[in-house]
Amino acid sequence: MATLVPAGAYNGWLRRGLLVLAATLGGGLACALLLVGLGGPVLPAFAAPNAGTVRPWPGSAPCAASLQACIDGSTAGDTIEIQPNTYVTSVTLSKAVSLTGVSSATVILQALTGQRVLTVTGASVNASVVISGLTFRGGSAVGASCPAGCGGAILITGTASPLLRSLTITNNVAQYKGGGLFAGLGSPLQLVGVHVLSNTSGSDGGGLHGGGAVTVTGGLFYNNRCTQLSCGAGALLASGLLSVNGPQRPGRRGVAGGDRHSQPDPQHHRQRHAGWRQRGICGQ
Repeated sequence: MATLVPAGAYNGWLRRGLLVLAATLGGGLACALLLVGLGGPVLPAFAAPNAGTVRPWPGSAPCAASLQACIDGSTAGDTIEIQPNTYVTSVTLSKAVSLTGVSSATVILQALTGQRVLTVTGASVNASVVISGLTFRGGSAVGASCPAGCGGAILITGTASPLLRSLTITNNVAQYKGGGLFAGLGSPLQLVGVHVLSNTSGSDGGGLHGGGAVTVTGGLFYNNRCTQLSCGAGALLASGLLSVNGPQRPGRRGVAGGDRHSQPDPQHHRQRHAGWRQRGICGQ
């Protein structure tokens, strides 16, 4: 039976169109998370505000070969415009270069086996850097701690703070935290129209784990999970301030909820399902 989890315990910080559909399965609470009413469908790819060169990839040198070579050969302020296709690649972004695709439906970055898709690091990757119009899928972060085991698709660290817009992050796995995306302390997250779907972590943040402030505008979190018995937040965990922006949904109040456990313990769920560890979004 589908139920809405009331938002009162959260003092109103998630009363902006967040809906949880929860089903009681096998005596435990297993929840599929649906984030709705926060700005509509995926937004079109966003043109980066940088004033540098727009470099199509694949294209001419330095973007004739790999995406990593294109990044390495670009200069601060450039934008790499990734052309429609599915690319098997794993790259690191450590300079103020934006990565944009035409649409996340047609530009897909698939991780190399046993690797995450994208590592973003360094203070030079600030909010002027835009990552947009891409799908990140099939990533894997293997390790019992960060950074190795965090951020199945995307790891943001070293105080990097790019704007993430119109992305799809799907079917990624982190052994530790942040099945789809992990941002470390000092790397605040800004997400606009980002869809986080069917990602898995062992510990906190099946979809996303933010070590600092997280701002979510629009987008969708669905079918993310964490698998350890004591894990927290199947969808999103923010260690700092969590801001969710979007239009009100008349008559629909609730918090997003429900981390999912692959091997649920019925007694544990009965005792804890009303607590924050059994809700899909957690933040200050």
